[in-house]
Amino acid sequence: MTSLTSIMYLRSVGDLITSVILKIYYILSIGRLACKLYEHLRREAAAVKIQKNIRRYEARKAYKELQVSVLTLQRAIRATAARKQFRFRKQTKASIIIQVWSSTE
Repeated sequence: MTSLTSIMYLRSVGDLITSVILKIYYILSIGRLACKLYEHLRREAAAVKIQKNIRRYEARKAYKELQVSVLTLQRAIRATAARKQFRFRKQTKASIIIQVWSSTE
């Protein structure tokens, strides 16, 4: 009977060891999955940051190009208006001089 009880004891210890090993393997598997999930989330967050910065750069670049175009257009319009005003003043001054000169004669 002692051999039978010792065999049963060894079998129960073996089952216990097997269940402990399976639990450890399960815990390690969950840990590996958690690490993979964390790494995936970390990479995804990094990709989102990169995309955000690229979009920001492209939007700023487009804004700067638009701003330069608008400033160039404004400069051309103001220069044309200034030349027109200068021509008007020059003609007005010339006509005043002619009128003054004509009235003195």
